[in-house]
Amino acid sequence: MMKLTDYIEVIDVLSKEQCEYIINLYKDSPMWLPATVGHEMEINTNRKCSSINPFHVDVLAQHSDPEIFDIINFAHKTLLEEYHQRHNSFRCDDFDVGILRYEPGEYYIEHVDYFMQQPRSLSSSICLNYDYEGGELSFFNGEYDYRIEPGQAVVFPSNFMYPHQVKPVKFGVRYNIVSWYF
Repeated sequence: MMKLTDYIEVIDVLSKEQCEYIINLYKDSPMWLPATVGHEMEINTNRKCSSINPFHVDVLAQHSDPEIFDIINFAHKTLLEEYHQRHNSFRCDDFDVGILRYEPGEYYIEHVDYFMQQPRSLSSSICLNYDYEGGELSFFNGEYDYRIEPGQAVVFPSNFMYPHQVKPVKFGVRYNIVSWYF
């Protein structure tokens, strides 16, 4: 019999060198913005971190490196293929992506990634670094914490049955790529 946690997968998708490359490409960018919440793209107290969209036209103008497309697209292709092999009823046609930066004291309270204006099917969080404390991706009111290695992704359904949070970062800076599949 399947349990909810059986649909939360950890999948290797990037090399440590690719993770370092992505961090170095964006860490000093002036394009980081406060992360928003929900379909209205509001900044509120539920979430405190910064985000950058590597595919946004303004970001591309600042960081014009076509290799980033290949790295991110290959990671998502790998992630989706492996998740589909394990859960063959899942399908998606498109995805949205962002890179998040959590500094000390920053967090995202428990939430789900699905909402009517953006009916997401699957979510992923790719770890880019490990030189921070705290910042665990936590499910089911803290019952399951994930602290994964750089290059690994936590992949899970976006729906109401998968409430999750990012616990406050205590020390260092947490970088990850988040994606949602439609």
